[in-house]
Amino acid sequence: MRISKYLILFLLFISFIVYVFIRVDGGSPSRYRLRTDDIQNEIDDPLGEDVDVDILPSNIHNGYVAKPIISLDSDIDNHLNLFRKNIMELAKLYNSTYITCRPNAKSQVALTFDDGPDETFTPIIMDILDDYGITCTFFFIGENIQRYPDILIRAQKSGHQVANHSLSHKRPTEISKHELIYEFESCNLILEEHSGEGTRFIRAPYGLLTIDQMELIEQSNLLAIGWSIDSMDWYTDKKDEIVESVLNPIHSGAIILMHSAGGNRQATLEALPTIIESLLQEGYTFTTVENLLKD
Repeated sequence: MRISKYLILFLLFISFIVYVFIRVDGGSPSRYRLRTDDIQNEIDDPLGEDVDVDILPSNIHNGYVAKPIISLDSDIDNHLNLFRKNIMELAKLYNSTYITCRPNAKSQVALTFDDGPDETFTPIIMDILDDYGITCTFFFIGENIQRYPDILIRAQKSGHQVANHSLSHKRPTEISKHELIYEFESCNLILEEHSGEGTRFIRAPYGLLTIDQMELIEQSNLLAIGWSIDSMDWYTDKKDEIVESVLNPIHSGAIILMHSAGGNRQATLEALPTIIESLLQEGYTFTTVENLLKD
């Protein structure tokens, strides 16, 4: 009878230990893994909170997007955190088709300007670039090219790369893959009409694409260009914040997002000379995205 009593106590003890283990562990070891079972949903929804996107400079790789260092409102901060996680996943899946940077390009960086051309800010940006003898990549919108074809011609004659920012700047995640390809193909037709050539280099408005769209982009032999450094000139109108947003996270092979139209870009005009001069003093050279990826 005494043996049975001890046996019962022992079994109760073992049951308690198992219960505690299950409670602490959560019942599933997969809770600690990167959630990639449904990749399509991950593009529309955040990746697991355990994904580390704050990468040290020595470990920068394609897919890296620097975290903005300026003060942001909570909604924008959360949005950009999700954006960075989703871009990292896209670049993992399409490492040769979705590009945010070229880390092994020693001391080279690529300035890129979206949303042009226009007749107000884009020409002044070209004047600044001409003053320093450097080239950049302009991602132009097809409808804007039709309004200002002479700005396109000037960009090409100055040695800048002109790339495709879609026909009308629709948000890719709100349209179908076929609508998106139509946007890029239509912009290329306009580029060919006014400059004699199209381009493989595209940038999605707002940066993010879906898996279905990436599949079709890859099949179409297009190259989707993101960025590793966001100047935040779409968010702030303060010159110093734009400068800080570029200079603080700078790294070799960076693709830097700026804007040459699509709003008041006065702060961009004011920040650009400081950015160029500071990077030149640090030993960086400027090139186009196309040349950055060649070297």
